This record gives sequence, C-alpha cells and structure tokens, in this order.
Amino acid sequence: MLFLSFLSKQNNTTTKGFGLIELMVSISIMALILGVVFTRQDSFNNTILLRSQAYEIALQLREVQLNAVSATGYNDGGSLDYYTLLGANFSTSNPNNFFVFLDTNNNNRLDNGELRGEQGVLDSRFTITEIRTIESSSSNTVSTVSILFQRPDFDAKFYNNSGVEQTNVIAVEIDVSENTTGITRTVEVTSTGQISVQ
Repeated sequence: MLFLSFLSKQNNTTTKGFGLIELMVSISIMALILGVVFTRQDSFNNTILLRSQAYEIALQLREVQLNAVSATGYNDGGSLDYYTLLGANFSTSNPNNFFVFLDTNNNNRLDNGELRGEQGVLDSRFTITEIRTIESSSSNTVSTVSILFQRPDFDAKFYNNSGVEQTNVIAVEIDVSENTTGITRTVEVTSTGQISVQ
C-alpha cells in the first residue's frame, strides 16, 4: 500500500518550463513582431522628419515676412532704414535649396548679389518636387516662383521667373517630398500673408 501511494505521488508531479518546440515558436513570434515594429518605426521617423522639414521652410518664410516689415537699423541721417522688397525664391530645377533675397533693383526676381541672410538648404533626404499657383478656379504647376513681402503689409506678392506679378494668384503651394517613400507635405503661402503646412 505504501508503495502504491508513493507511485501515485510520483505520477502527480508535473514538470515546469518550455519544451524546445514551444521555445522556438515563441522566439519566432517575437521576431516577427519586432520586424514589423522596426519597419513601421522607420516609416514613422521619415514622416516626422518630413513634417519637421516643411515646418522649417514655413518658419524661414515667416522670418522673411517679419524682416520685410521691420526696420533694419538706423541710416546715416538718423532715421530708421527699411527693406524695400524681401523675398524667397523657390525652383524645382534647384530642388534642395531655396533662396532668401533683398530685391535691391526692384525687378521682383532674384538676381546675382541679392542673397540675404540664412539661405534655405533642405536635408538631403527631401526635395521640392512641385510648385503650384492657386487661382480662384484653377491651379497651375510652375517651375519657379518668387514670394515677396513689402512694408507695411504682411501680404505676400507672387512673381514668375521674369519678375511679372501674378495678381490673380491667391496662394502658392510648395510640395516637399521624402526621396525614398514619396511622402509629401505642402507649404502654403496665401496672398494675405498666411503661411501654413498641410
């Protein structure tokens, strides 16, 4: 009897832990989940960096606008000196840069010797892919646009490559894209001077 009770106690003991197959299945599931997470993380990072780049362009445009309506300092006569026309030039033929310039000869376009301040350089992962001028009933794709601001208004004025004002344009949209995924953010400048990122 004692022997039978000893055997029944041995049969009731269970072994704890994982078998080799269970361990391999668990590791495979964890590797699959981590692979998906890391892949999505890279895409998420690119999206955040693109958003940051678009906001950086918008911020630099806002600084151009504020500088255009502000005094630059005092001139020799003791009165405040102001910029005449301060602007930024965007071109799809130069997709990694945009140029801040002071239009010293009042021809409403970027010329040699007119660059001012910090120039816009995009991160090498991003490019300006498209520029659109928005009219009341249509939009047109253009290769170059100059956005100028003039004191005392915060309003933006839009000019083509020849320096001709585009009076019917109510906004300009600048698409900035991530090179590998093609994800795009748009910087919009309206004729009333509003600058936003979409």
